[in-house]
Amino acid sequence: KGLSDLVQTLSTDNKAKGGDGRVDLLGFSLGGVVARHYLSTHLTNHHIRKLITVGSPHKGSWALSVDRGIQNIPVVGQEVEKLIANTFVNFLNKDKVMKISKDSPAVKQIYPGSDFLEGEFGINKRVPQDIEYYTFYGDIHAKVRRQLFDRVIEKKISIGDGAILPESATYIPGVSPKKYDYSEETVITIRLENMGNTYALNLDIPNLNSLKAFHTYLLDREDLRRDLFCDALGIKDDQRCK
Repeated sequence: KGLSDLVQTLSTDNKAKGGDGRVDLLGFSLGGVVARHYLSTHLTNHHIRKLITVGSPHKGSWALSVDRGIQNIPVVGQEVEKLIANTFVNFLNKDKVMKISKDSPAVKQIYPGSDFLEGEFGINKRVPQDIEYYTFYGDIHAKVRRQLFDRVIEKKISIGDGAILPESATYIPGVSPKKYDYSEETVITIRLENMGNTYALNLDIPNLNSLKAFHTYLLDREDLRRDLFCDALGIKDDQRCK
């Protein structure tokens, strides 16, 4: 069944149990964008009380669009940004049977500025106002250290959860979603090394398995789950809330 059928079934079940027929939607990553698309096509008959998204690219994904020159972190430079972004995408694809392809139709829909996001009928142009919105996101603060021969240049940047920047994860036009951020610090070192007849940029980045604000691990965080169940969903009898 599609999302529309599922929502209708849940709404009918809710009414049968004495409710008002409005239900809550929770979407992780692209699931949040799918939920937004459903809402954009059901502006007045959506049956939704709350939409909760975790690490969703409401304004697109910088990591998946960086190869096409769509820059989101200009302070580090285009080549450095590509190195960082492609490292993250490769990690997201690690051990996956169904790998993320930057040229797939689904990924093209979440390029910043795409018709799916920003067109006349895009999800950011048609936003129901009678819903409670909640956005959960990772915010990794990286100290980017560039070693150029005997010179070291440092910049502090936010790389979001490695795939989605905070401004994208919280972007729902016309409303003020409640925001939950999960921050972490790390250091990324870029070295310009002499390879004989040419020079190469090499990237030193910490073990991504250790970054609990990284996109892949957001739903594994106990603090996020507690905020999700106890606050956003309001399930006060859950053991996390006691």
